[in-house]
Amino acid sequence: MSDLLLISPPRITRALFAQMLQTAHSPATSEAQVCYDRIVAHGVDPAIALAFFRHESQFGTAGAAVQTRNWGNLRKGQGKATGTLSGFATYARWADSADDWAALIADYYVRQRGLTTVETTIPVYAPSSDGNAPAAYVADVLRSVAAWQAQGDPWTAWGTRYPLPVEQRTFAVPAAWLRAGDLGAAESDEFAILIGAVRLFAHGAIIWTRQGDATRVYR
Repeated sequence: MSDLLLISPPRITRALFAQMLQTAHSPATSEAQVCYDRIVAHGVDPAIALAFFRHESQFGTAGAAVQTRNWGNLRKGQGKATGTLSGFATYARWADSADDWAALIADYYVRQRGLTTVETTIPVYAPSSDGNAPAAYVADVLRSVAAWQAQGDPWTAWGTRYPLPVEQRTFAVPAAWLRAGDLGAAESDEFAILIGAVRLFAHGAIIWTRQGDATRVYR
């Protein structure tokens, strides 16, 4: 998957967001709906927020976050922190730390610093000077978001600019086609050809026959 904008309509549903937390036995599960809504209120994509949460603390099950309830291992709160512990802001509720995290992303990184994407933000958010591996962090976030999008609706993994026509949505899309960087982003709506229909992507196309079969073609 290519880089992602931090400020974006939700790439995953509220239900899938909660499901991922529940599956991971996250202590934030009971607050999933509130966390989702707080993040979205700042304009931040909840899938990216969830991917940061996973990378930083395995959804709150590992590291300092177990005690601090700190969504992104923030060093400084943005208004809702209750104190500090071992250099990290502490919170009474996961929803409060998710709110602070989203506020930091939207206000500081995007609006003040102009860092609008995952790839440009992470080297500043988690610099190598602090012992992080920014490139691996970026790849992990993008991979997580792509996987969750594919679970909810395979086509959202290729973006929502060109939604799949209603009549095509029942056609199966093999899971192997959803690998990050496979076909790339959609570049056209579906349009008719002699044998059926085609949709263009950055690195190829998918062709549907009139029988409902789909074939992947690379450029």
